[in-house]
Amino acid sequence: MIIQHSGCARPWTSALALSVAILSALSAQVGRTQDQSSQPRPQSPSAPPAQPDSSDQPQDLHSLPFPPALLDAANQAKEKLLGLNVHRVMISDFQLSGDNTLHGAFADWLADGVAQKLSSDPDALTVSLQGDLQVVRTISGYMPDISQVDSVVDGILSADPAGIRLTLTVFRKSDWLNGVTKTGNSVETVIPIEDSFVSWVPLGWRRKSISNTVEDSSTSIARAGTNGVGVPTCIYCSDPKFPEPGRRRKTMGTVVLQVIVEPDGTATDIKVLRRIGYGLDEAAVEAVRNWKFRPALDQEGRPTRVMVITEINFRLL
Repeated sequence: MIIQHSGCARPWTSALALSVAILSALSAQVGRTQDQSSQPRPQSPSAPPAQPDSSDQPQDLHSLPFPPALLDAANQAKEKLLGLNVHRVMISDFQLSGDNTLHGAFADWLADGVAQKLSSDPDALTVSLQGDLQVVRTISGYMPDISQVDSVVDGILSADPAGIRLTLTVFRKSDWLNGVTKTGNSVETVIPIEDSFVSWVPLGWRRKSISNTVEDSSTSIARAGTNGVGVPTCIYCSDPKFPEPGRRRKTMGTVVLQVIVEPDGTATDIKVLRRIGYGLDEAAVEAVRNWKFRPALDQEGRPTRVMVITEINFRLL
């Protein structure tokens, strides 16, 4: 049973899981956007509040080594850049094919890996990340200030049966601005999905479905809405706070949680199945930890312990 949270306290029924987006107003002037974009890119999600049980929390992405396949692809892209006789490179924000929920900490981490590999020889290439550049207004809208770069590396991520497919394409700046892709300027690789970062990958891109990611310890717990077991009703569902790191980067998406609802209506053993980073995951967990439910009933009408999957949507207006 998957429950989608609305951000306001409303009951859920077994017939329909309620989904209303969590709204958070964002008021930002262009000058403020420019100031923020010039600041260094956040290197990790904001520190979560103290949790009773953090055994399910994965390592911070930026403490992990970059996948070898990513570094090999970056090295090939570097050779192509040197062949173009360019020296000042911008790594654009990686784009997603089919699932925009990945755009966040994980996509930035992959882009960081490419940037670090390209900048390993600073005498050959000077590398900037798109998020580190000033934002300027042009005839076609707002874009990064690329006046000081002469080339661009684009990254496209998509699902692959063997993991995550990454396509890196190198451009001279003039070609990138005009949307011209020249034959032979792209590198493709497949990054195997590793256990250390699997929870950062979109659910549809993983080797296993959500139902198979539930830990073995939960197999003895009834799943809400199955085999005659009812669905818990949330009678107090406070909205999560939108963390400032996520607000600054305008990060949006859906955090997916596995939650055990106890017979007394409390939420326990909360595990993050899908992350979007920048403090949003921790905010979702903290909010659900304080929710109060009318417990599910078993076949005999008694309150029972059940497992539910809850989706917390973060949106900025």
